[in-house]
Amino acid sequence: MLIQLGVVAQPYLYLNQIGKRRNYKFHEKETIRFKLKGDDTFSVGLITGFGDSYISFDRNIIALDSIEVIDIRNKKRRLSFPTAMVRTAAFAGYAYLVIDWFNVSVVDGDDADVNTEVLAGATGLLGLSFGLQAIQRKYFRVGRGNSITVIQPPGY
Repeated sequence: MLIQLGVVAQPYLYLNQIGKRRNYKFHEKETIRFKLKGDDTFSVGLITGFGDSYISFDRNIIALDSIEVIDIRNKKRRLSFPTAMVRTAAFAGYAYLVIDWFNVSVVDGDDADVNTEVLAGATGLLGLSFGLQAIQRKYFRVGRGNSITVIQPPGY
């Protein structure tokens, strides 16, 4: 006897960079931020459904070929190497500064003066962290080797 659990695959928006393993998925009931071709500003919409070549939002329907850029800053696939480096460098900069301050003020009993070499090292690590964060990928540009499609599961 077979029991049907009622589990059904849902269609989703699939952003793929051709030749790379990097891809992103947007499902129904997710908020997406995008820019249409010819527009200067980004639009935000709640995805309510998908068609073969369009996305249905709460108030309108947008064709896939009219989308130019999709914001992927809040779309995390996994902890990437640049993100890990940003967090590690920021933590190391703060930790280096706090450990030196604790060593000078508590262990040695001196005034809470910070060594300029330690301050330069901590500032360098924090600057590296902010620099790496600035160069991380923020937008997915359609075209130029990037594709955007709607994946419809069989029987849906």
